[in-house]
Amino acid sequence: MSTTPSPSTSSKPWNDRNHVEFEGRVGVKPELRITKNNPVASTTLYVTNEYDSGNERKKNTTRIPVILYGETGKAFAQAVGTGDRIKIEGKLQENTWKDKDTQQNR
Repeated sequence: MSTTPSPSTSSKPWNDRNHVEFEGRVGVKPELRITKNNPVASTTLYVTNEYDSGNERKKNTTRIPVILYGETGKAFAQAVGTGDRIKIEGKLQENTWKDKDTQQNR
């Protein structure tokens, strides 16, 4: 008797996965706004990588825009401040919109 894994539960190496984890410091106090009765919080996470270059210690900081929706976003904006160290998990999502003048997707 053999079993064949279903496509949704298969762990084949070519299955896509969009999952990220970052640890860093909140660069800007989260901004909370309401859109169509849904809370949205946004901020920038500063992730610093330190490394040795010869006899010198160097730092490289990457700024990552972060957006949280719903009650999670509301709670985040109320609890977190500039400089707080946080770990965040989520997915990468490309921002797209239609240009009003050319009607092209951007």
